[in-house]
Amino acid sequence: MDELRALLHRVDTKKFGAGDLSAHPPRVEVDMACSIVTARVEELERDPDGCRLETLSVVESSRLQVVIAALEYFALEHDVIPDSRPTGHVDDMTIVHWAIGMVQRQLPVQPQSAPPADQP
Repeated sequence: MDELRALLHRVDTKKFGAGDLSAHPPRVEVDMACSIVTARVEELERDPDGCRLETLSVVESSRLQVVIAALEYFALEHDVIPDSRPTGHVDDMTIVHWAIGMVQRQLPVQPQSAPPADQP
């Protein structure tokens, strides 16, 4: 859990050559990925004996591992496009975008509830 918390901190404090990307629209996907990992860490902290990674289904486990791997890549300073360059965030955001998209496509579709009927 400490490693995951450290990863979340590195992602949260990440700086690029283009500056702080907190207002950049794709940053929402980074926040989504962090939320997925944070939720799992919080589950482990609440019940350390009841919700180990080994207890996840293969699909759930692979989803979590993809998100963690994308965040690990995001946190790297020296990757395919060095983060100190003005375009250094492009590869990082692309990896996170791909990971979130893959996870979303694997989620079961929830039926839409009917809107409430207008009342006279």
